[in-house]
Amino acid sequence: MMAGEVGIFLEACLLGFLLGACYDVFRILRMAFPNGRVLIFLEDVLYFALAAVASFSFIVLANGGLLRAFVLIGELLGAILYFFTLSLLIMGAARQILRVVHAILRFIYRLTLLPLLRLGQWIFKKLRRATGFFRNRVKFSFFIAKKHLKPPDDIVYNVPISPQSLVSVPESECGDHASASERKGRKKPWQRRKPKNH
Repeated sequence: MMAGEVGIFLEACLLGFLLGACYDVFRILRMAFPNGRVLIFLEDVLYFALAAVASFSFIVLANGGLLRAFVLIGELLGAILYFFTLSLLIMGAARQILRVVHAILRFIYRLTLLPLLRLGQWIFKKLRRATGFFRNRVKFSFFIAKKHLKPPDDIVYNVPISPQSLVSVPESECGDHASASERKGRKKPWQRRKPKNH
């Protein structure tokens, strides 16, 4: 019985050691891709959920589902042993690797992407100036066209006509008081004959 408990305790220590290594995976991902507080909180929730499932499965398989204190103590000791030994080496190596990768990516960015971005900015500025020039020319053309148009005060658009304005005006109120027969006898300007020069 004692040997069986010692074996379960050592297996629990190994499980805690592996759970510590699993947590370092999340730490390395955070260093490579910085996250906000919300994502860090979600990652911690996910990790502890995985740790709870792994611990429950271990207790069911190794100890018949009986929760014993030495199992939890073994997991805790295994995690502490990992964080003070192998974790220091792994995290130090991960930091160095990430620095090298970051330097390589920065070099590639300066060599390839940065010139392309600057070229794109230069082209955008040229196009912006060209469009601004044509826009100003169009505005100037409209200004000149409006200047040569008839003044708006002399133009009447869509003036409503009342029925009273369509009533015929009597001849007595007209400027020309001649009768209809007199007006009929008059010759129009184009019908008058020009005097002959002798």
